[in-house]
Amino acid sequence: MKNLILSIVAVMLACFLAFLLFIATNQQALVKVHETISNFSTFDNVAKGKTLINTDENHSAKAAITGDKAEEKPYNAKDYVPIAEESSHDASNKKVAQANLPSFNVVLKAAQEKVNNNNNSQNEYNDYAIDNTCQGAYYYIFTFKNAKKPHSFYRVTVDKHENAVIFDDAYKPVPQDEARKPNVSAQESEVIAQKYATDHFTQTPRLEKVKEAKQGMLYVFVDVQTKKELKLVITKSGKIITQPALK
Repeated sequence: MKNLILSIVAVMLACFLAFLLFIATNQQALVKVHETISNFSTFDNVAKGKTLINTDENHSAKAAITGDKAEEKPYNAKDYVPIAEESSHDASNKKVAQANLPSFNVVLKAAQEKVNNNNNSQNEYNDYAIDNTCQGAYYYIFTFKNAKKPHSFYRVTVDKHENAVIFDDAYKPVPQDEARKPNVSAQESEVIAQKYATDHFTQTPRLEKVKEAKQGMLYVFVDVQTKKELKLVITKSGKIITQPALK
């Protein structure tokens, strides 16, 4: 047993001595191995660097593509009169609505050109809102001060195809105290709305929606043939305010 252990130790020592002899006689080979390992590390770092550069370039390209849209934030004029703002009743999620519409600057420009060409004047921008039809089609509402009709405003709609349509050119805001002064009941309000809608359409319209609005009650009627909508707000004082809708 003792001789067996001594033999194993002798073999291990011989192997170790052979390894040391290999190292001593093959220094040049070891240098080449070391250089190869270093080269692999260098290549790996270069590859990683190129990947990072490509990633940064991709991010920059995406930023360049989306940058314009990010900068086009909707805004109202300074000291604006809340007209379009009071006309919006359905599009509560503006982010979803804006994703389904052209960029703000594009549609504002279309509306501005429409009113300026209408009266050959520079009409000052006032405010905006986003609304939608009963079928879920979103559209912008813009208002501009009518340069040729004092204290009157243009109201313009612009759809997803950038079609700008003048809804009216001489809208006069209803004083807040008048709009909210309770004079008519809910039943009287609906009768007023129904009569106006019947006179507006050639056939009896369908009442699609009734809901409370900022200035009174909102009524949405739909022409059963053309599918066009008529939006009315009957104020608490009984005044009829037609709301911008796609024509």
